[in-house]
Amino acid sequence: MGLACGLFACSTVVNAEIHQAHVHGEAELMLVLEHNKLAIEITTPAANLVGFEYQASTKQEKQAVAKAQAYLRQANKVFTLTGGDCHLHHSHADFSSVLTSHDQHHDDHDKHAHDKQTHEKHSDHHKEHEKHAHSDHKAHSDQHGEVTASYEFECNNASELTAITVNLFSQFSALYKINASWISTTQQGANVLTKNQAQLRLNR
Repeated sequence: MGLACGLFACSTVVNAEIHQAHVHGEAELMLVLEHNKLAIEITTPAANLVGFEYQASTKQEKQAVAKAQAYLRQANKVFTLTGGDCHLHHSHADFSSVLTSHDQHHDDHDKHAHDKQTHEKHSDHHKEHEKHAHSDHKAHSDQHGEVTASYEFECNNASELTAITVNLFSQFSALYKINASWISTTQQGANVLTKNQAQLRLNR
């Protein structure tokens, strides 16, 4: 992969290839460091995080999604950065593969305060979603569901960023391997992270 296209453009190509993989117990991580900007994206089967890959319908399933989603939004819990003086600018956790459109709306409503009209529109469909919950469960049980979490940091001293520890293994017991790739303005590399070796070292 050449760097001439620009790091963040190149990372899009890599991410497209990453998203083709779907292996239970594994996740894919892509890190891009360009000047003072650090971007990290993690993609993994939903089963690794919540135990299923269909649209959540029961209270327990929805709670499992909410718990995983809340954790992934907290970059300071997901990552430990060594050096660089980096601060989170934006984070997003996409669980749309295991949420109904109604539940997705409620999640967005909590974060962005959607207007009342939009809320009522989605609420009209609530009974229909509940009515078909059982059939949806069966239909989605045969499908693959991916979860993607993305993070953007601003670093005051990016050249001093030497390593990133990924803290997902202690939170999600079904996850045992992360295939990590990274790219900077001068180098690129890849590492396999595990519970016993969860640190991605940036040899620049």
